[in-house]
Amino acid sequence: MNNFEAGNPRSKLTYTPNSVYKLQRARRLMPAIEVRQKNEVSGAKRHSWGGGFETVAALILGLATLGSAWSAYQSWLWAVSKLSRCRCTRRRQTSGRKAIYANEFRKVDAVLFERYLSALSEKDQRMANFLFDRFGPSLRWRPKLGSLPIH
Repeated sequence: MNNFEAGNPRSKLTYTPNSVYKLQRARRLMPAIEVRQKNEVSGAKRHSWGGGFETVAALILGLATLGSAWSAYQSWLWAVSKLSRCRCTRRRQTSGRKAIYANEFRKVDAVLFERYLSALSEKDQRMANFLFDRFGPSLRWRPKLGSLPIH
């Protein structure tokens, strides 16, 4: 006897594309339904480790998040300190340039003052006045007669 004869409940069915799809879907779901039914009958739990696994997993994820936030904070601190080191380096370079510039002016003032004294000792007033006009503000002080106490 074949499947379409007496005793087979499917022998009187007419198959449409929709019914064929439903039949294929039911066949795919059968193993999952059977396993679920076996677990319900036997009383087996879904996980043998209970509810502690979720707690441990949440704790590990929380610690990972905390570690990630801490590392981002430390990275920010490093960037800020690097920026301040860059500012310090820039200021140190600027102050070095200004110190060199000031030293050059001191050298010029020293040479001018030496030439000025030389012109005064040779009684060359024209050259002494010329050099005096080129003095910096620190050398322009000229004592007046009687302003200095004589001991």
